[in-house]
Amino acid sequence: MPSSVAWRRCEARRASRRPLRGQRRMGVEVGRHGGWRRAEMVQSSGHSELDRAALDTVHGAGPYRPFDAGLGNLDAFFMVRAC
Repeated sequence: MPSSVAWRRCEARRASRRPLRGQRRMGVEVGRHGGWRRAEMVQSSGHSELDRAALDTVHGAGPYRPFDAGLGNLDAFFMVRAC
């Protein structure tokens, strides 16, 4: 499943060096063997730079652990989280 790195609070900076802040909701699909299949912005923060930084964090955090027996025969797991 996604590591804490993937869901940490993301922050991007503009050229003016002012931090951008905003809440966004992301969906991530992880395959049985731990590779991410897709990541998408479900609700934007209103700042494209911040949204892109959040997606880049998810992409850079994989691969994740393979599924354990508790998830049965699932081929993939999709979750939506606010970050």
